[in-house]
Amino acid sequence: MSLQTKIFDGKALAQKILTRLAETITTKKLHPQLLIIQAGNNPASTQYVGMKKKRAEEIGVTVIHEILSENTDLEQQVVQTIEQYKHSVHGIMIQLPVVSEVPLEQILTNIPRELDVDGLLLTNSPFHTAVADAVCEILTEHTQDSKSENVLVIGNAPYAGGSIITALRSLGYTNVNGINEFTKNNKSLIAHASIVISCVGKPQVFSEKDLKKGAILIDVGTSVNSEGKIVGDFLVALGSNHLGGFTPVPGGVGPVTVAVLLKHLVNNTITLKES
Repeated sequence: MSLQTKIFDGKALAQKILTRLAETITTKKLHPQLLIIQAGNNPASTQYVGMKKKRAEEIGVTVIHEILSENTDLEQQVVQTIEQYKHSVHGIMIQLPVVSEVPLEQILTNIPRELDVDGLLLTNSPFHTAVADAVCEILTEHTQDSKSENVLVIGNAPYAGGSIITALRSLGYTNVNGINEFTKNNKSLIAHASIVISCVGKPQVFSEKDLKKGAILIDVGTSVNSEGKIVGDFLVALGSNHLGGFTPVPGGVGPVTVAVLLKHLVNNTITLKES
């Protein structure tokens, strides 16, 4: 019997999460507010913030979107903006990427810990990163008894792959490892993993055939190819039955990440209301 590859529909899972959040907001009479700080007029960032705002408003969340100029005073602008809103909002996030002479880590530390709903303060945050928890939501939704499987994260930078490794281990996954371009025997490690989570961000640098038959692929990386299309790190052929399941790009991890960000915000609204 041939393998039937399952497409993990991120839009459907995101909608399920958002529906529950809308019910919680209504039932508990919440008025969540989220501050999104964007540095510069990067069109992709503006578009992504617009999508977050649309999903937020659909469930009763107010989004304040502040666009700052990218210059040497960026950190000062961030500090002033946070100071203006920190007592009236339930979450603050800084839209990435940020181009600045000031290191990103230094800019992010200005977010009050208790309002870091995007989890970018990492170990100092009350939340995992939204993308890390999104990956966990997808695996929980679509895989059974996978916590002892061989999980490999490609790209272990702190805000993506590194945070995913931390979140999976905290969820009880016992065999999670990360690799990067400097890791020896990369191809062999990729070929033997049961679950592969890719966070490279380069257009289709891998093929599904690089994975073992029946493997699960969670493709976090998004980039634009030479034709101007948004694609993932892996090329997966339409109609192929090589994989056990995979997240498409677009329509996979991205929508779930937005939903999880709002889940963090709603949970934080409840916490702050009760404190």
